[in-house]
Amino acid sequence: MRTISAKASALAGLALTLSLPTPALAQGCFIPDAEQIELLCPGIGIGEPSLGAIRSAEHQAVADALDKQAPYPLTEAALDYTVWSMRLASVTWRGAGFEGMEDFPWLSGISEALEQEGWTLIHAGERLFPTAEYRKTFATGDGAREFAVVLSSSGNFELTCGDAALMELSEAEAEGRLAEGSPRPVPPSANWQEQADTWLARFDCGDPALVAGFAGLTELGRTADVVTERIGHPPDLSAEADYQNQLATWLKWKIQVSGKVSVEQGRAIEDRASADPGAQAHDDLAALVIAVGSLAEAEEGGDGAARCTAARSLFTQMRKFGEHEAARTARANQVRMAEARKLGIAVD
Repeated sequence: MRTISAKASALAGLALTLSLPTPALAQGCFIPDAEQIELLCPGIGIGEPSLGAIRSAEHQAVADALDKQAPYPLTEAALDYTVWSMRLASVTWRGAGFEGMEDFPWLSGISEALEQEGWTLIHAGERLFPTAEYRKTFATGDGAREFAVVLSSSGNFELTCGDAALMELSEAEAEGRLAEGSPRPVPPSANWQEQADTWLARFDCGDPALVAGFAGLTELGRTADVVTERIGHPPDLSAEADYQNQLATWLKWKIQVSGKVSVEQGRAIEDRASADPGAQAHDDLAALVIAVGSLAEAEEGGDGAARCTAARSLFTQMRKFGEHEAARTARANQVRMAEARKLGIAVD
């Protein structure tokens, strides 16, 4: 289940990567061959960061560089990590779909190219939108590794390529099923708040150069580029909330696999821990939605100062949201730890 902070991150990402204009087929329906697709895969065409690497702030520079290598119609890349252990599992490439029904030749062309080079179709279906998953085993420096390519189109294109086992692990972790022996999460560094404060202090909309950078944007969805170029990559503004959510998943898993509680007892513990978040949580989420909308409106308006103010407000709201969620989740985790200790379950 996605946490509130996950929803917050998704909303923020939406605001910072607004949909690009839909390209016309006249620009060229380029169909990459299988080798070109494989070059989009970490562990095959992308060497660093390596598959399984723990998420790091330094990885963002890699993601930014990958954007510039995206083959048309793909325009941006994102590193995908397992949702709990935060290990690099795949890279997802995205781009706007074509006008009308012209998505089909692109998707079917890629599918045909993969099958010709020995990729095996594992799944194909419609569900909410067309999807297909292919797999193939490659010899790597770490031995044989099965890779997966997932294609989808929901008006926009997505192509995800990565380690099949890590992608499956991520799905299991999302459901609270951790790998045997998973260690207790480690808290964020002691100075993460100072780093966040310093970065936000540099986000000064009284700086003419920064305002000029926002005013000079000619494409929607490039706010993040200005922020990174002028101020630097945003730090993790919700590091403590992320940690508390990781800890919550780990504690629930430890209690479930201990063999000392029934399903009903486990649910009762969660009922005691997961109290109603109250009005504050809903107010925080509403404020974040407003901040996202304000940034979208400012981007379309074109005024540099308004764009800067709206962007800074969004980051500030993200920080506030993270602080409140961290406090709520920490209280719930105290309940989980107390219950686990009563049962003799090691959680320290």
